[in-house]
Amino acid sequence: MIEKSHLGNAMTVRFGVVGASHWARTVHARTLSDLPGAHLVGVWSRTAAHATEIAQELNVTAFETFEEMLDAVDVVSIAVSPQAQASLALKAAAAGKSLLLEKPMAPDVVGANAVAQAIRDAGVSSIVFFMRRFVQEIEDVISAAAARKWTNARVAIHSNAMSSESPYASSIWRQQPHSELWDIGPHVLSVLLPVLGPATSVSAEFDDRHSLLTTTHAGGATSHISLSLRATADEIIREYRFSGDDGEIVLPEPSFSPHDAFARAALDLIEMHSTGTLTHNCDAAFGLEVSRLLAGGERSALNGGIAVKLDHGKALSP
Repeated sequence: MIEKSHLGNAMTVRFGVVGASHWARTVHARTLSDLPGAHLVGVWSRTAAHATEIAQELNVTAFETFEEMLDAVDVVSIAVSPQAQASLALKAAAAGKSLLLEKPMAPDVVGANAVAQAIRDAGVSSIVFFMRRFVQEIEDVISAAAARKWTNARVAIHSNAMSSESPYASSIWRQQPHSELWDIGPHVLSVLLPVLGPATSVSAEFDDRHSLLTTTHAGGATSHISLSLRATADEIIREYRFSGDDGEIVLPEPSFSPHDAFARAALDLIEMHSTGTLTHNCDAAFGLEVSRLLAGGERSALNGGIAVKLDHGKALSP
């Protein structure tokens, strides 16, 4: 992970934000508007009136077209649905723009592979905003845990985001059945994979409110994962627990703001863009690895929970 202090005398990098949702406004746009080393040039959204509202608040440009934005920026920061993000990321990469993406990169592994390939072919920098990987206290524990041998992990992330008054309850893609797999799943795998190593197989089951996954890893560990966006009040939990022959650790849950985590991700990308660095712990290649595992889990669940073998993250036949 690139540290903020390494930014040095890097040039100011021009950012454009795509999207006008609550997250796009409060995290992407507001953070970039006052971040050292970043110049937020403007905002574009398919709903022009919403982009104008954000632009007026932050005194930046409301672009009329995505292409107009691409001509004016160095980095595109995208905060839209996975379906929309994938197509926009392809255009931005082809235009030579570095990318700050949300997870998942695309709604399926085909789209994620296309995005990762486009970024690789264009030779541009990329970061996928796996939020907890940009919280220093959590990242320190992940780094320490990765150096130890684990046999088992149990993860339970149960939220009531889709059954509450949260600003995300109106998100159309999250309203689809089992959306927790592609919404919460990337966060979980962004922690598990660096600690346990590459996955060799995944099996999954769905019920009305949960996605349940079991993964095996190259080092011999097994993880059991329970995800929900529609948890009842007594089910709400957020826990990552790793156990092995020499003990157990529970991932900390420190208080942090998405604004601060996003600022760190953006600073890392500024450094990458300024120095021509193309790899990062949370780059598009890692985002593709996460998507491949999720796609394997989805395939397993749709085939009665039969385990899907993975080869370097690629799902093979059940």
